[in-house]
Amino acid sequence: MHPNVSKQGKVCIAELGRLWSSDITLKEIFSLIYGTLLVPDLENPLELQASLKYYDDDGTYALAVAEATAKHAAKSRAQWKAELDG
Repeated sequence: MHPNVSKQGKVCIAELGRLWSSDITLKEIFSLIYGTLLVPDLENPLELQASLKYYDDDGTYALAVAEATAKHAAKSRAQWKAELDG
């Protein structure tokens, strides 16, 4: 669903490669990840289909994101526990 995140959860942040050093902190890494999640780097997509949907401004991308959010990110802890416990 996100141009810079694979279906397996791998996050591609081109800027991180440019900034990488042994002095980089976890806070800086998390800030880069958070920023990329908020504002996708469309010049360096990891998921081409998600990037194309994002560019396509007919509302299908926003609808797909809203549906995925409702399905996967809007559950309570109790709902997740019940689903995972079987």
